Amino acid sequence: MLQKEFFQVQPFNPSPYWDPVIVNLSGAQKFEEDTIFKPGRYRIEMQAGSARSKLANGYTDIGFGGKIVQDITVEQDFIIRAYCGSKSSGTLNSDGQVGINPYNGAFKINGVWAAQNVSAVNNIFGNAGSSGLYYNQISCSSSGNCLGNGGGDSAAAGSCLHLLPVGGIFGTDYLYAFHTTGGVAGILAIGGTGGAYGGGAGGTSYSGTAYSGGSTPYGNGGSANTDGSDGSGIGHGKKHKSGTSAADGAAAWFDGTNWNQSDMVASGYFDGKIFVKYIGQLYV
Repeated sequence: MLQKEFFQVQPFNPSPYWDPVIVNLSGAQKFEEDTIFKPGRYRIEMQAGSARSKLANGYTDIGFGGKIVQDITVEQDFIIRAYCGSKSSGTLNSDGQVGINPYNGAFKINGVWAAQNVSAVNNIFGNAGSSGLYYNQISCSSSGNCLGNGGGDSAAAGSCLHLLPVGGIFGTDYLYAFHTTGGVAGILAIGGTGGAYGGGAGGTSYSGTAYSGGSTPYGNGGSANTDGSDGSGIGHGKKHKSGTSAADGAAAWFDGTNWNQSDMVASGYFDGKIFVKYIGQLYV
């Protein structure tokens, strides 16, 4: 069990912290302990859940979760809040696995299933994409923001990691922030993926009526285009990949000064993960 203090000032990890991995989550897990971690260099590896759907003759393409790999330097004591999302697996009978993120709070925006334009939000965590529409029958849900569940079993969940100053408030105070959103996999139509900081994507439509993804202060939702449309801004949600029945999730991270986009995605059909490792003292 982690204690209230982690690394001291020694240039090595003191007993009993021989393992430098301080957070290691997979699937729908969270870390909300008030353990105080020390200044140093840390490696961040995280991704949202991936999605796939199953046809009678086999699986469709995979919508990969957004991903971030980054080394950072933290110059003050900090605490961690981490919320990891799971993958999803859709079926023709809608009895598959929905992507879940265990966060419950004001910043959670789940993906949608209903035929609707997604309302704008006013925070840093991104917004949901809109669903895919097949001849007036909703056939593929969208993914939510980095704290959201999938709107249905064809959408995976996002993952979110914040490093806060000691005593800081989640969503208000952050030294570093890492946001990723879940992938989407369709059968007949394809929902848009959520934005990780910017706007969510618009889903595809076969009915002539399409719906727009959700906007944030940092990007607009994808427009109501029958072929789907990307959101805008850093970490915007994505429409379906060309020639496929899937869309990849988004990723954005805050480096202490600026927000940055990551175009990396998960390498396969995997649950989300959040991995934080101490890699050394501040100055070597």
